[in-house]
Amino acid sequence: MTDYWIKRYDLKNQRPIHEGWAIIVVDSKGFFATVSDYGDYAYHWRDFGACFKHFLIGVNKSYLLRKIADSDHYDGVATLERAKEVIIQLRKEDYVTRVEARRAWKNLEEFENLKFEDSFKYWVEDEGQHPMGEFWHEFELPFRTYPPMVKLFVDRVWPRFIKELQKEV
Repeated sequence: MTDYWIKRYDLKNQRPIHEGWAIIVVDSKGFFATVSDYGDYAYHWRDFGACFKHFLIGVNKSYLLRKIADSDHYDGVATLERAKEVIIQLRKEDYVTRVEARRAWKNLEEFENLKFEDSFKYWVEDEGQHPMGEFWHEFELPFRTYPPMVKLFVDRVWPRFIKELQKEV
């Protein structure tokens, strides 16, 4: 067994483009933690193979997102797009009339295009104004995703961290 180690990485913002700063700490037992201007995240991997640094280099962005964040962030843009798709789908399948579909579409606009989660909740509760009624959950609505800040961390900071790891192994 190799000796225990812990290492700190200080990633500074590279101007003129804001890439974000982070202090990242990892250890030989699978611990990862960061404090950054895109949020603070931590995770502990148990089965990572022989070398934790090699493991981290191979981690893809979607896997990392699942480990360090919850996908419970309401995405109003995606929810709106999905609601429109559902209205179109319901109309094509003759589940709703043309009048009902138009009313549902217009109703979306009245609720600020579902930009905010409260708008979505009010839209769902506004019975009779749209064809989805109480079955909105069957259409995978509302759409949830990862918070924007963790996405920025993964897109802007993580690749720079991986470059630092690659220099060492």
